[in-house]
Amino acid sequence: MQRRAAAVSAVVLLLITAGSYAYIGMAEEPTVSVEGDHTLSAGDSLEAGETTYNVSSLSDGRVTFAWTEEAATYTETWAHNTTVEYRGETFVVDIPNESAPTTFMLVEDLNVSGILASDPEVEDETVMIEGEEQVVYAEDDTSQPLSEYLRDPGTVQFEQGEHFDYLGNETNVSSVTADAATLTWTAPRDKSVSASEGANVTLGDTTYLAHFPSGSEVILSTNFEEYQHEVEQGQYFTERVNGLWGVSILSGLTAILLLGLAYLPSRY
Repeated sequence: MQRRAAAVSAVVLLLITAGSYAYIGMAEEPTVSVEGDHTLSAGDSLEAGETTYNVSSLSDGRVTFAWTEEAATYTETWAHNTTVEYRGETFVVDIPNESAPTTFMLVEDLNVSGILASDPEVEDETVMIEGEEQVVYAEDDTSQPLSEYLRDPGTVQFEQGEHFDYLGNETNVSSVTADAATLTWTAPRDKSVSASEGANVTLGDTTYLAHFPSGSEVILSTNFEEYQHEVEQGQYFTERVNGLWGVSILSGLTAILLLGLAYLPSRY
């Protein structure tokens, strides 16, 4: 009698398992489909204001937009007593020791080793004599202080507000402090921004969300609420399917356990 009841219970549980499994197989997962403002592929472009945004890459649910900012602001700081490159030469930045300087100077950084190596009359290396760096003449082994041997370094002076050519750009000395001089100029700058599924991306004055209906297209949409509703529906579906999987697996295991226990050989 007990075995018969166990068998009936097992059949019921197996029917529940089969029903849950069948429902999982028939259920169709909802897909996100949102109305878009723009549908783009790799190589396409989007005009926003005065800027053209190019789809430079699109793959694996990620898109990258590239564009050129025609008048970007660049800033460079020349700190006191540091070396900088200017007109193909190396200079040392020299700012006056004042509380509010308005000028600074570039002092040519003389290449001592190169100058000595190019002069056949002196040794290639200096020596220290009585605490002073000296140049040694090869012919008679006499020496001369390095400071007297070297020519006067070239200098270039600038003042705050001055404009000059630097790296091919009209550059302004925007500020001078005791610590550093700040240079600013405008020039084109390449920029880019990327977005993945559901992420926001701002192009021009408009913020879009990115949706990828396929691996070769991206939809830019401003229907944020519609997209969120679609996503929530998909999450709800996934939760219910996971629950059915749990019912199916638990029912099947319980049926097997019931049958196994019911048909154990009796000790009496």
